Amino acid sequence: MGRVIRWFPPPNNYIKINTDGSSFGNSGLSGYGGILRNEHGHWIRDFSSLYGFMNNINAKLVAIQKGLQVAIII
Repeated sequence: MGRVIRWFPPPNNYIKINTDGSSFGNSGLSGYGGILRNEHGHWIRDFSSLYGFMNNINAKLVAIQKGLQVAIII
């Protein structure tokens, strides 16, 4: 049986950044993406890109880094 995954909003006046990164193979062509949402779950901004060759863990770390960079800009 599958498990239910639910998104929980951030506190008032905060944003939430959800990110993911992966690679084709573990090292391979990688990409990342994410979305920023407010306390009501409304879209603020999203981002995604291919990133070159790396392993899955590094792709996930790049996604977090890019998400924080986007959050600082807004």
